[in-house]
Amino acid sequence: MYAAYDALPATLQQRISNLALKHDGTYNSGGYVRQGIAATDDPTTSPGVYHPVVCTHPETGRRMLYLGRRRNAYIAGLPLAESEQLLDQLWSYADK
Repeated sequence: MYAAYDALPATLQQRISNLALKHDGTYNSGGYVRQGIAATDDPTTSPGVYHPVVCTHPETGRRMLYLGRRRNAYIAGLPLAESEQLLDQLWSYADK
């Protein structure tokens, strides 16, 4: 994800520098609803863990994308449509 980050335009790097991404914890890696969790397809309210969209290597200082594709990922604080659009844009660089 270093190369993907490096390929981003500077304006996009700046835009995502302090954003957090939530990975929906509703479903397991097999796509099944986790025990004790109510199924939801709304990533703005689903359970999950937030982490930075951009991480910095502690020794080299090199920055990288930290996306981890997962069902119902959501960028905190954005309207859902804007989050989806931004994630699609970021993934277009990561998938190259």
